[in-house]
Amino acid sequence: MNPVDPLKQVGVGFNRTDCESFDIAFSEISIGNLDDEINAGPYIMCNLSSQGAHGSIRASIYITAFQADKLDGLYQNQKTTIKSFVDQSTEWNSDPAVPEEVKDVISILYDDIDGYVFMITSEANVQNCYQGRGYGTLVLFDKYLANIQYESCELADTAAYVTLMQKLMAMAEVAALNVEVESGRGK
Repeated sequence: MNPVDPLKQVGVGFNRTDCESFDIAFSEISIGNLDDEINAGPYIMCNLSSQGAHGSIRASIYITAFQADKLDGLYQNQKTTIKSFVDQSTEWNSDPAVPEEVKDVISILYDDIDGYVFMITSEANVQNCYQGRGYGTLVLFDKYLANIQYESCELADTAAYVTLMQKLMAMAEVAALNVEVESGRGK
């Protein structure tokens, strides 16, 4: 008799409540299970797209279980893609013609073999506000790839944007841990 994969059991996976934490009211939530040559179980997508006083606000958390042999390649591709934003900001900041007051502040929150998360903040002269653009990709429990994003011009300073990205990271980690615990694999 073959053992039953706990991820295939009804009720084991992500829940809507995984998108209901840390002061962000995600308006679009998608949950499911995929099992194919790339995917290996549950996924969740939490999205927010709204208007603030200074323009659009976008936030997202995508967490997907992947086949073990696909996970590292997908992570490396995501890391390369999002790291290009940091490279562009670094290049912008290195231009001697760019005044100090308009240079980007680059905050690397996480950078190791299992994750890369950053927030770039700067003065937005057109909107007359302080803008933040943060992205991240994390490997969780050697099974899930989490991608997080936050963009807005609504927070007051770099510290507030960094804190928000840390909350998104924690939210992704807790959501994946909940699935692992529920399935009996987590501690």
